[in-house]
Amino acid sequence: MQEYSVKVTLPDGQVMAVTASESDTLEAVADRFKDYYEDDIILGIVNGRLRELNKKIKVTVSLAL
Repeated sequence: MQEYSVKVTLPDGQVMAVTASESDTLEAVADRFKDYYEDDIILGIVNGRLRELNKKIKVTVSLAL
């Protein structure tokens, strides 16, 4: 199974790197960071483009939640 690096930018500007498998969705990654947010995470910005959380991770990406 392929694994990808995901650099997640948090609301305070901190960037954290995590690993995601090819079967992971953006929602699975977002769930790891839900404690950093007061509200539910419903969308993500992947490599500068707004994306729904049901999208699978297929390449190494930068993700802002």
